[in-house]
Amino acid sequence: MLDIRRKTFARCRELGVPAMTAAPVGMGVAFLLFTKESISFEEYFRFEGQSELRQYLNFLLGLAPSGMHRAYLVDPSRLDVARRKAPSTMIGVELCAAFTGAQVVKYLLGRGEVKPAPFHYHFDAYLNKFQARTRRGNNGFLQRWKGDAAERMLRKQLGVSSAELFRLPPDIERILDAAHWAPSGDNAQPWRFEVQTDNRFDVLVRIEPGNVYEYGRANRP
Repeated sequence: MLDIRRKTFARCRELGVPAMTAAPVGMGVAFLLFTKESISFEEYFRFEGQSELRQYLNFLLGLAPSGMHRAYLVDPSRLDVARRKAPSTMIGVELCAAFTGAQVVKYLLGRGEVKPAPFHYHFDAYLNKFQARTRRGNNGFLQRWKGDAAERMLRKQLGVSSAELFRLPPDIERILDAAHWAPSGDNAQPWRFEVQTDNRFDVLVRIEPGNVYEYGRANRP
């Protein structure tokens, strides 16, 4: 949840603890480091005073400002801001772990440079491209224009205002969040929840026949 992420980075800044974020973007990784001396997480992404819809748009735009992955995005429907989903692959996920691990080692040992935000790192394995440069986050005119255009387009597609989107009773949201992170075998959490209306949601369970923790009856004698 974006709210928890914001609180985590804010608390780290208060304590002077460096905080890193890495996102799987397509077949790549986008990486940012925030420190007590650098631009803050909030200043970079510009969340304050924005609707929840715009906050998620700002987060996506700030993570991948150049949008390299769009060059090979086959199914645009995979970018579904309304359901808080963005296209990525296991390649991107593995790159996040490897790239972040390398930066942590460098930072802790003081060997090798790891520049804090607004310096932005983006490596795309599909395109064989690496970008490492200072960005303005969502503070620049172009990023604000992209956000405005994306928000208008999304609101038109959904036929709702940004204030109406993501509206969910607080009690229901807390219940779904707790259910999402409920303990499971191998900590897999194979279930997902799709909110349909304020009082209706679908539970989707991933079926893995080879998993000894499978909840279905397919593997039972």
